[in-house]
Amino acid sequence: MKRVCLCLPLKNLDYCKAVVKVYKLYYVELRLDLSELTNSELEELILLCKEFDIQLIATFHLDLKVATDEDIIKAHLQLRKALELGCDIVDIDINTPEKSRTLLANFAKERGCKVIFSYHNFEFCDSEEVLKFYVQRGIDLGGDYIKIATVAHSNNEKNRVMRLYKEFTPSKLLVFCMGEKWRRTRFTAVKKGSPFQYIALNPLTNCAPGQNTLFDFERVSFPDFGCIKFPESKSIFQRSVIAAALSSGTSYFHYTNGEYQELCDDSLMSLAIAKSYGACINNYKNKIFCIDATGITPGEKISSRRRVINVGESGLLARISLILTSFISSNYTIRGKGTLLKRDLSAVAREVEQMGLKIELTDGKFLPANVNGKIVGGNYSVSGKESSQLISALLFALPLCTEGSVLAVQDVKSFPYIALTCDILKKFDIKINILHCDLNNGSIIFQIPGNQSYKSTTLNVEADWSSVALTLVAGTIIGQTISFGVTPKSIQADSDILEVLKRCHASVVIEEVPGQNLAIICASRGVMLPFEYDISSCPDLFPALFLLALRCSGVSVIKGIDRLNNKESNRAETFMEEFSKLGNVFFYQQDNNLFIEGGYLKTLQGGVEVDSHNDHRLAMALMIASYMCDETVVITNYDCVNKSFPAFFKYFGNIRYE
Repeated sequence: MKRVCLCLPLKNLDYCKAVVKVYKLYYVELRLDLSELTNSELEELILLCKEFDIQLIATFHLDLKVATDEDIIKAHLQLRKALELGCDIVDIDINTPEKSRTLLANFAKERGCKVIFSYHNFEFCDSEEVLKFYVQRGIDLGGDYIKIATVAHSNNEKNRVMRLYKEFTPSKLLVFCMGEKWRRTRFTAVKKGSPFQYIALNPLTNCAPGQNTLFDFERVSFPDFGCIKFPESKSIFQRSVIAAALSSGTSYFHYTNGEYQELCDDSLMSLAIAKSYGACINNYKNKIFCIDATGITPGEKISSRRRVINVGESGLLARISLILTSFISSNYTIRGKGTLLKRDLSAVAREVEQMGLKIELTDGKFLPANVNGKIVGGNYSVSGKESSQLISALLFALPLCTEGSVLAVQDVKSFPYIALTCDILKKFDIKINILHCDLNNGSIIFQIPGNQSYKSTTLNVEADWSSVALTLVAGTIIGQTISFGVTPKSIQADSDILEVLKRCHASVVIEEVPGQNLAIICASRGVMLPFEYDISSCPDLFPALFLLALRCSGVSVIKGIDRLNNKESNRAETFMEEFSKLGNVFFYQQDNNLFIEGGYLKTLQGGVEVDSHNDHRLAMALMIASYMCDETVVITNYDCVNKSFPAFFKYFGNIRYE
């Protein structure tokens, strides 16, 4: 990249070093006015750049209209120090006071360094005479290059600026118009003979309006997955549907992205359960639907007729139905299918036996299950170690008991999901009081009044952040994705991916929709630092984090992987098993941590057949990883993606990465 100059953000030494090692750069601009590096860190970075024969430009931008003498002296000393440390070129504002300008320029020349005399106008475009004056002034002062960067408000003003290439020697000029509209002038300048154009790493590090990015130059090699619309959050949707089925009246559901998406299998199953509880489901105009229900009254007489409830493959619906159905029948069977039939539910049976329910699981662990009795309120102590879904199920059920309850929970896992349950129950007028909460020690005590009734409501259903997380990571490791209709300030646990990507220095730009808690998020490929993250509270982030680690420059650590043991598959084991088949994947497990070695240029071999193990998250992760592979990958049992993201292959199944 000899015709570009990268404006390197001096925020983090490790990140700067990773960028330098990845890109074959010829020019790098060090914005000393934006630097957060210490002098020793700056020296280390400059020495590394010299190893790669990079021409370093030292720059310290000042607004001379308001700069004090102290500001000017500081800029002078830092630019001089950068030259001493090995920078090759110094950028001096042509309007710098004469003494400082002359001393700095002479010092650079004495060291065999080059000088850029620069002029910026961020307010208006000067007349042609003024522009010519500044170019000639820079030449007369002995500048090796003259930089003119100005705004333009019309095509005539743009042409006025670019005509300077006809009036002066093009190879001495760094002349262009700032602003998004005139982005092309930066390319045109190089075509006219300018030595280089200034570019940014990504949109987050743009130093000037309209500045191109490294990704703009690389995008021809990377796929653009376009604008992606997401399914509903099944965590929110399932809880809301069940709550609506327990309510008296009509509950209305809106989609936050304003457009109805095909419901995933788990969400469809929650509607089926709502119907089995006696609710009526109606759709309206593909944007809204409602649930009519008569509600459940605490203490009302229930049927002894055996009921059969099918929960599909949903672990949440299984746990809720095992407990909640006791308010409809005292004798019922809970069935499931697929991977759910292999998931151990013995903890549910063990904990609720003290509450009046007798659950007989197949082989003592699995569905189908026969249940007898009715849950009653009281003072209970339970463990949340197995799953937060058990706690959510109890929070749904205990308000319907005639007696009040105190629920003490130890070893709390995935607290964000419990908080999500409480938030949704509150919308349906269910009161849950927290008497004690110590998340450091994993303990919560809930006080739950009895004789409560669910009340119908109107609510918004957010996009699914588990799906959004995978999509954002796909953009940062492969090409570009634009996520539409996302709720950036979400209670969903997996929205924490934004914080992880920020720590990695990923190129993720969030454009919020005015007046709404919605955003469009663009994620683009770029150099990223490795990360450490504990998934104990949000295990569904594991697939996205596993993929992310493959393209972070170094060794990333995913902690708390024991939380993956009772998912659709033993997710840690199946991920390691299937990704090992792709070749060139390096990871190892130590205690409860998974270490994964990655790199920006890492590619996988592919050319194999891999199995999703009917795990929807694994199927999606393997499909995304196939874009990193040199050879074609065949994924078996891929239809399981319908469990959470039916339209996934619409976005990721048609583009091949060459």
